[in-house]
Amino acid sequence: MRNPQIDALFANFISPDTPGAAVLVAHNGQIVYQAGYGLARLDTQTHNTPNTIFHLASAGKQFTGLALMMLAEAGQLNYDDPVVKHLPELEATLGSVVTLRHLLHHTGGVSDYYGNDDFIARFPTPTNAEMLTFLSEQGGLEFTPGDRFEYSNSGYDILGSVIERVAGQTFGAFMQTRVFQRLGMTSTFSYDPQRLADPARALGYAPEGDHFDLYDSDSLDQLVGSGSIFSSVADLFRYDQALYTETLVKHASLTAAIQSGRLNDGSLTDYGFGWEVGQYAGTAYMGHSGSWVGFTSYMLRFPDQKLSVFVLSNRADTEAETLATQVADLYLK
Repeated sequence: MRNPQIDALFANFISPDTPGAAVLVAHNGQIVYQAGYGLARLDTQTHNTPNTIFHLASAGKQFTGLALMMLAEAGQLNYDDPVVKHLPELEATLGSVVTLRHLLHHTGGVSDYYGNDDFIARFPTPTNAEMLTFLSEQGGLEFTPGDRFEYSNSGYDILGSVIERVAGQTFGAFMQTRVFQRLGMTSTFSYDPQRLADPARALGYAPEGDHFDLYDSDSLDQLVGSGSIFSSVADLFRYDQALYTETLVKHASLTAAIQSGRLNDGSLTDYGFGWEVGQYAGTAYMGHSGSWVGFTSYMLRFPDQKLSVFVLSNRADTEAETLATQVADLYLK
């Protein structure tokens, strides 16, 4: 059944012939609303649906956090391990003071190579191995670990490499076998050129005057850890429901993951392991935004209310977080 209030929120900026979005609302273990708006592909006039595949961008950081939790439960690492225990080639850059927990909480002080002209000039389409080579030659940190919160894609790409090194397999293979396949998330994958060709995948677009330009890729797309996951709102419902069980990790692990990080001076960061955490409308929430090329996303969960809202969009101007909270407001009332 359509919800006219939700439809109106999306109709404010999406028309049937423009790139659009998909939304899903889950409450008490049931899908209470799901819909697609606008087009997934302008060239084929393919419509967005709950099964359309979008780039999650940084909203995918929670899967990196999840992988670290799984490896910690298996005794293969500890959150307070120095990063160089697993990636010794970064000794000159990170020393022995930067821990996995620092990187999970964005408090590690690692230099951000996103937008670094020297990095792109040397590695036009960098892999994680090339990223490690570049970072190993940089030397030094931008600030003392734990002194401040500074959002870092670089830090999460390093964590992606830790996962690969500890697990002995690629980031994509780990996610596929340990998470996506286990949950039946058949539309979800980490960056894979073959799967990008899936006709169910939305293409990304950016507005340009009175039309939309294709904006579907970037030279940094092959980096994994900070945001390489593609998924649909239908698959995210499967993932969301698994977080209420111990199918993936124990409740204690997830509880630890959604605790705010704390700086050296004792102040809170309001960020856990790949999740923003805090209070909204008087109830605890966990969420994360994503924005990369022509895609935006927001994943919002209220565990105590068993309410979740997922908004995925294939246009760069979508305020996915605003839409997700507006939809949530309709149900929190």
